[in-house]
Amino acid sequence: MGGGGDWTNNRGVLLRYLSGSWTPITPPYVSPGWYLSSVYFTSPSDGWAVGYDWANKRAVLLRYLSGSWTPISPPYVSENWEIYSVHFTSSGEGWAAGVDYPNKRGVLLHYLGGSWTSISPPYVSSDWALALPAEPGGPSVHFTTPNQGWAVGRDAANGRGVLLRYYTPPSARWTGTVSFPIKSTSTYEDVSENIKFQNATDTFSGTFELYAGEQGLSPNEEGCYARFAHNDGTTALCIKEATFISTNVFKSKSDQLLLIGTGDFSISLNGKDSKGGAYLDAKGTLKKDISGQATSITISGKIAGGSNPESVFNASFNATLTK
Repeated sequence: MGGGGDWTNNRGVLLRYLSGSWTPITPPYVSPGWYLSSVYFTSPSDGWAVGYDWANKRAVLLRYLSGSWTPISPPYVSENWEIYSVHFTSSGEGWAAGVDYPNKRGVLLHYLGGSWTSISPPYVSSDWALALPAEPGGPSVHFTTPNQGWAVGRDAANGRGVLLRYYTPPSARWTGTVSFPIKSTSTYEDVSENIKFQNATDTFSGTFELYAGEQGLSPNEEGCYARFAHNDGTTALCIKEATFISTNVFKSKSDQLLLIGTGDFSISLNGKDSKGGAYLDAKGTLKKDISGQATSITISGKIAGGSNPESVFNASFNATLTK
């Protein structure tokens, strides 16, 4: 799939290559005037295209998913800005780079947990931009892993290129097996069309995973700071917003931790597949070796959630986690 500009109709161009030939794809309506600069696909059914909406003086974000293109509202950056380049390390995380015209600086967007966020760029000079397509060599943004990548462009104030490096220490995946009952209450309609409650208990078996590195919690590729996974590895509950605090007592063999967060779930309740919002409230003990390095985490807590207006659930769990 490729992108560009249709200057006659003042809109972006999408071309698809399949079975040896290129075919034009009718783009979705964005505005009276816009074009595309870059496209990136993580799979044949999941991709993004980015560009500039000059009618509204902001970036264009198009998402391709399961056979169709959809415009995505970009986050606010400034009164006039655009995106030139996009790159994804997985379907759940990616970066885009461009230029903020009024402030004469580069633009960085981060996609994680299903949404785009504007990231404040570092100071480079009084006039610089990222991923200008006219630059020799095809400047862009590129990540080799979710923790490491580069963005390049031009420093107009100093007449030279721009090199930005992104790096975060990789998070460790702490994991342990779990099995616990889930109590749920769901609604049903009786023969007289009355809405009533029915209670059920299901058993969840799988793993609990916590993603933590040198700087605290760090999300995985799905954007989960913590998650429960089914035995087949698929996500049952993903915590995407989390608060994590812990002690750090020197010469102690252990530290204490507290974790509270919210996210979403996809589990079977009372024989039916259910999806919705969830929260986690947990506490634990982190055991350390003689050098002070963490060796294991014993954690226990509660989860709860619901699928409006069908059902609610709650459960208690405990696990011993290792790397």
